[in-house]
Amino acid sequence: MATKTKISRDQILERIRESVIPEDTRIRLDEFQTAKLVNCSVHKLRRDRWAGGGIPYLKISCHGIVRYQRSDIDNYLRSCLRRSTSDSGCS
Repeated sequence: MATKTKISRDQILERIRESVIPEDTRIRLDEFQTAKLVNCSVHKLRRDRWAGGGIPYLKISCHGIVRYQRSDIDNYLRSCLRRSTSDSGCS
């Protein structure tokens, strides 16, 4: 059984900074690209997956490969739109 290599917070931030968001919206994004696009931390994406909320994702294999579809990210961001501080987001 392979062990996961733990990377530091600085390494995670560097990977987010270096991530390139592809122009082709059909390409699925990894968690670093998604964090950069949504302007959140990788930890938040991981916590949301664990809790069962946030942006829908695809788990590609038993090795924990996770990808996000651009359409799901866009839909999630649309659901976060508000018109005022008292807006609950429901129409």
